[in-house]
Amino acid sequence: MTIVIREATIDDRGAVIVMLREFMTFLDAVAQTPEGDAHIAAMADLTFGLDPITRCIIAELNGEPVGYLAYYFGVWEVDIGLRVVSLFVRQRARRLGAGRALMAEAGQIGAERGAKVLHWLVWKKNPGAIAFYRSLGGEPFDEDIIMTLPIDNVSGK
Repeated sequence: MTIVIREATIDDRGAVIVMLREFMTFLDAVAQTPEGDAHIAAMADLTFGLDPITRCIIAELNGEPVGYLAYYFGVWEVDIGLRVVSLFVRQRARRLGAGRALMAEAGQIGAERGAKVLHWLVWKKNPGAIAFYRSLGGEPFDEDIIMTLPIDNVSGK
């Protein structure tokens, strides 16, 4: 059983949507409603839509997609960084190396573009993910506070 990592294509959209639904169900983050389904489709369109802002790599096991990692490039202080937006491995493929292989490929992609750091957010309510990232050598960075501001508020509306 060999894990193969490859760049996602438009043909992977359906498989990624299925995995996004599994991920959102696991996190209890998006209800299985028409609105929830539209939200998941919009998430997929960040990579597979007409004006994509993220890229995606797929983990395959025996030719079947079993995980994905979505990412984009940005700046962290003055260094180029690769930002992992979402990483998910299906339950049946966990502990087989798919997550590690996806992160290693993200690191390679980042290095090829001059990135000095990978960074990502992990939900505090997901201790399995925290343990996984720590096993890779990831460390929490708690020197900054993430702040949000709705775009409508910036324009004074």
